Amino acid sequence: MKTKALIILLFTLNAYSQEPQFSQFNSFPLYLNPALTGVTPNDRTAVIYRVQWMGIPGAYRSYGFSYDKNWIKKKSGVGLLLMKDETSWGAFSTLTAGGLYSYHLQIDRTKSLSSGARVSYFQQKLVPEKVTFADQLIRNDGSPTYEVFDNRTHAFADISWGFHFSDYDSLTDKGYYAGISLDHLNSPPIAFNESKGSQPWKYSLQGGFSSRLTKDVKDKTTSAISFSFLYKAQRKWDQADFTANYTYRTFDVGLSYRGIPFFKRYKPDYPNRDAVIILAGYHNDYMQVNYSFDFTVSKLGISNTLGSHEVSVVNKFKIPQSKKSKYKKKLIMATPKF
Repeated sequence: MKTKALIILLFTLNAYSQEPQFSQFNSFPLYLNPALTGVTPNDRTAVIYRVQWMGIPGAYRSYGFSYDKNWIKKKSGVGLLLMKDETSWGAFSTLTAGGLYSYHLQIDRTKSLSSGARVSYFQQKLVPEKVTFADQLIRNDGSPTYEVFDNRTHAFADISWGFHFSDYDSLTDKGYYAGISLDHLNSPPIAFNESKGSQPWKYSLQGGFSSRLTKDVKDKTTSAISFSFLYKAQRKWDQADFTANYTYRTFDVGLSYRGIPFFKRYKPDYPNRDAVIILAGYHNDYMQVNYSFDFTVSKLGISNTLGSHEVSVVNKFKIPQSKKSKYKKKLIMATPKF
């Protein structure tokens, strides 16, 4: 009975408020902020997979792919974002396809600004037969739900916007950044029946810095530290991630905390805390592979959820020798790993 009730709760949250979240938010930049489209000289792809709360039947699963390219002649970036998010064994799923554009303004040798937009097509699909509803639990006779769904597939367009500022010195490999992004600016409708509703705006603030600790004889960084944060809010719900990373040559380790435990409570004895996250990764000049595990610290408990797993792979394509001179003066924005 408790398991079925929890499935209903998860389904409801996902259908009307749940937004896909990633512990490695900096490894999936086009979802984090449209302004990060094309900010590296290299063409770039990112793949990410997350399974949330392994111990709960019908756990959330999120899949993502992105590609972006720097359009240096136009001081711009263009990109593509594909995502799928599902829960309750596919009873509710969301498919997203979005196109992105950003404009880059270089202020001086180290500072730059970027503003970008994402226009997405969303398709939400509902399969009621895979979910147990409250009226079915009450009757407990195996009969179908009395809930009425006029449409099992719901599609809409969605608009997002973002702004990003970066101050990064490639000579010292040190920098910081700050950004803001807004999703669902057109407040698209969300409903599978005659009831009316709209997707509320989601606000996101990002920031962080990175600094070199040691270097080799060729002035190449051998160890570094970075810190980053992500704050997101939607209606009365909000959450924050705080992450610290350490890099030694080609290896990365990190520790993150998700929650606002001392400043925010949804109700008495219900603090805003979610997870402690460990992160590990490997990188070279053109590839980065990361893994993270979320230890649940909310009232759900790690013994019930068994935590969350996440894997990401970011690939940067080599710049052709004939084009390298065009990118010598191109600023690379500061964006910490993970």
